[in-house]
Amino acid sequence: MVGEKKIRLGIWDTNGKEKSQQELHKISEKLHAVIICFSLCDRKSFKEVEYYMKFAQKECPAEPYLMLIGTNYDKWKSRVVTYDEAETFAMSNGLSYFETSAKDDINVDEAFQLLSEEMAKKFYGKEEAPETEKSNGECSIF
Repeated sequence: MVGEKKIRLGIWDTNGKEKSQQELHKISEKLHAVIICFSLCDRKSFKEVEYYMKFAQKECPAEPYLMLIGTNYDKWKSRVVTYDEAETFAMSNGLSYFETSAKDDINVDEAFQLLSEEMAKKFYGKEEAPETEKSNGECSIF
């Protein structure tokens, strides 16, 4: 819930697999938000963020809300991507940024709360939200 508005998020996890990437092309026109995750302990995954960001900007006609999430915050001893590096990238590309740990329950709820608030603004903040979205508040996200 965001205020009095009920928001239902439909989420697809593509986990970066080639087969999943092919599926993205099929659903991209329905996406309203894109959460791009990378491991704070894996430089390669951080380098792939730009690819997914550009994909979302190019393939999703609805100009989706973009969020960047650095995962594995709890594994700080193995960290290879700094906060400043990721935050700078996010800010320079207009993405919201969170560092999360599902294991230690750090910033997971906060990230989804912000996402829900942004979707509420997108669909309920306008005079006329698309009828299918307005009726049930459902948003598609990957």
